[in-house]
Amino acid sequence: MTNMIFIPVSSSNQMPTPQKAPKYKKGDRVTQRGVIRLTTTRKQMRGINTKYNDPKRGIIKSDGYLDKPDKGGKRHYAYDVQWDGRTHTDRIRQNVIMLEDSE
Repeated sequence: MTNMIFIPVSSSNQMPTPQKAPKYKKGDRVTQRGVIRLTTTRKQMRGINTKYNDPKRGIIKSDGYLDKPDKGGKRHYAYDVQWDGRTHTDRIRQNVIMLEDSE
C-alpha cells in the first residue's frame, strides 16, 4: 500500500469568478419584471383596481452599487429607483428590473 498525501488546493490558485458589470445607467427608464396582481374575494372590487395588474415603472436615480452579501456571500448590483407617482426611492436589485420598451 502506498502512502498518498492529500494536498488541498489553496484558494489563491483558483480563478475568481468575474463580477458582472452593472447593466443600467443613471436616468434610465425601467419597468419591473413580472406583474403584481391584486387578489380579493370581494365581488365589487374585481375589475376596479386595474392599476395593480400593470408592472411598476420608474427612473433610476443612482448608479449601480453592490449591496450587502447574501447568505452565500454573493453580492448583486442594486439601484435606487423612483417609481412613477412616488416621492421616495427604493433599493431594487438588477435582476428585478429591465429597460422599458421605447415606443
